[in-house]
Amino acid sequence: MKKAKRTLSSTAFKYTLATALVIIFIYLAYSYVSANYQNFTPENVNKVLQTYGLLGIFIAAIIANATLFFPVPLDVAMFFLGQFDIGFGIVSPLALGFFAGLGSAIGEMSGYIVGTLGIRSLEKLKKSELKQIDRLQRKINKYGFSVIALAALTPFPFDLVGIAAGLIKFDPKHFFFACSVGKIVRYVLIAYAGLFSVKALAWFFGIA
Repeated sequence: MKKAKRTLSSTAFKYTLATALVIIFIYLAYSYVSANYQNFTPENVNKVLQTYGLLGIFIAAIIANATLFFPVPLDVAMFFLGQFDIGFGIVSPLALGFFAGLGSAIGEMSGYIVGTLGIRSLEKLKKSELKQIDRLQRKINKYGFSVIALAALTPFPFDLVGIAAGLIKFDPKHFFFACSVGKIVRYVLIAYAGLFSVKALAWFFGIA
């Protein structure tokens, strides 16, 4: 019995430590960007990405996805940035998508953390949002990884998924991995869509 308690305590400590590190990382990333740009608008997202390259996309993605229910349209930025060669040629959109997806997954941990704080942290949510969270809890319990990855891949309001996963104490490592897979695939596809769409338009108008 003592051994079981000791194991539980160790797990709780590791989880608390990981949560604290995520919060600190998000805060540092936000401070870094705020030092260069007063207002974190979509226009400034593009400036950060173009100025700082892969580091910029990583930091911007963290902040864009760490803001609960106030998403920064990173999809638009990724679409237009897909046309830029950051030194990897045709693989540039793949690199952009990978770093954007990884940063987004870190940012989305904010919703998961809110969920772990319990129902009191959800008092300001609308009834419709609470109903969605309740449905998502059941789906995550049943399908787990696939539901989270699919939600991360689509325009679905992912904050609700993170909160639902946090409420049922879904494994944070599995949540992060599923979110990373969905987000990376999403941003890679968007970046390549931007690359080939711009090239197609350039060819059509004879400016390629």
